[in-house]
Amino acid sequence: PKTCPHGNPIPTHCGGIFEDETEPLTSLNQKEEGIIVKIAEEESDLLQYLAKLGLKPGTSIEVVEKAPFNGPITVKVDETDRALSPKVALIIKVKKTKRRG
Repeated sequence: PKTCPHGNPIPTHCGGIFEDETEPLTSLNQKEEGIIVKIAEEESDLLQYLAKLGLKPGTSIEVVEKAPFNGPITVKVDETDRALSPKVALIIKVKKTKRRG
């Protein structure tokens, strides 16, 4: 495999690391969509919490709202809205797919 279950790259036999180009979930604007590529921090409790919310590599998401003043970022996952703190959203790395009109 090229990545662990959380999307982080596994070094090749030569020690090289190949990573997809990603950006933090916090960089997406309202109505932008993306696919979760990896969870940058592999803290067990956090990974379990995100998995419970359906937020894992390969999952499509849409930013519903970004609250001002460092407030929560609301994302739609499988037709369900989930609110995330900016700190948590920062470690979710995504590949932007499109913007809805």
